[in-house]
Amino acid sequence: MPLQKGWKRMNINIRAELFNQFKAAVATQGKTITQVLLEFMEDHIRKHSPRSVARPRLSRGGQE
Repeated sequence: MPLQKGWKRMNINIRAELFNQFKAAVATQGKTITQVLLEFMEDHIRKHSPRSVARPRLSRGGQE
């Protein structure tokens, strides 16, 4: 499936046990892994980006 315009795909290596635990925790919230990771990344940017750096427009979309 092609990505929507303006989106990038990101691959990471993660221990299988950690992935399975994360997937289960996310499911209990009724969210997708993509949604939770985007929320984390957006929060991290808000907390740690220098004020002089233009921050990306944050959205709640995504593909899984």
